[in-house]
Amino acid sequence: MNVAEFLASFDAQPVFQANGQRAPHKALALLYALGKLSHNQNLTTYSAAENELKSLLQTFGPPRRFAHVEQPIWRLRNAAPGHPTIWQITNEDKIQLVGNASSPDPSVPDMRRYLSFGLSPDAVRLFRADPSLIASTAAYIADSVVPETLRDELLQAVGIANSETAAQAPLASASLALTPHAHALVYRRVRDPSFAPRVRAAYGDRCAVCSARPMLGDRSFGLEAAHIRWIQAEGPNSVCNGICLCRMHHVAFDRGAFTIGPDRIVKVSKLLDRSPKSEQLFWEHHGAKIAEPTRSIDYPAAEACEWHRREVFQAE
Repeated sequence: MNVAEFLASFDAQPVFQANGQRAPHKALALLYALGKLSHNQNLTTYSAAENELKSLLQTFGPPRRFAHVEQPIWRLRNAAPGHPTIWQITNEDKIQLVGNASSPDPSVPDMRRYLSFGLSPDAVRLFRADPSLIASTAAYIADSVVPETLRDELLQAVGIANSETAAQAPLASASLALTPHAHALVYRRVRDPSFAPRVRAAYGDRCAVCSARPMLGDRSFGLEAAHIRWIQAEGPNSVCNGICLCRMHHVAFDRGAFTIGPDRIVKVSKLLDRSPKSEQLFWEHHGAKIAEPTRSIDYPAAEACEWHRREVFQAE
């Protein structure tokens, strides 16, 4: 197995898709296993990993009431036809299947009692032979499920350092060139380079939330174009799917700390703290209308905002 084959097998994994719902469960499980392998741990018991996996899904997954982390651990064992196996579990024969007969789930108590999981022996040999591949592979997987603002935080959460990832970025690009699944190219490769300047121009180079427009000489800085519906969820590179934000509000928007409600009103998450700085940066804008683009055709699309409220916003 080589890196291209490993990534192709990851790309070929079936992922639940319905109305743009985010389903990063398998990607997060793979990242968790890569992080453990980077610290010389091949297999992890499900009982030891369950709470950590739930925390990953709650932090970087969609806002759902229940986090079913047992499902990706169980289903990753099935390689897509024509692709190598990249996952292994132990004691599969001891796990009782429950629920829907056509699509049964593993018994969680049995998994806690018997099951360990990790990358397949072939995948372990691949990364043992060249440990530097772990960071670039993890960056690829992370880019498939979260925007750039959250990628380094996610990699840190699974124990893969930012500095190592940055050092291996060219290697990740080289690996992607060998991957035959063009639909799964990472964020850096699919984002339209004209998207950011078009969005910033539409908003007059001002943050749509706080109206910040820092200037150094005759050039503004610190302003970014955020996708409302992420490109990882097939969001288009159109201006009406973008919003100009300062860096702070961009990261907060992608984390779900606030969203854009109907009539383009800022809505802050009830989970956000009420410290003086948070009051100044966020809460004083709660209930206010964003600074709108000059042209109504560039207003944030209602469908995109609804997706963000459903799939990203941390309502409670």
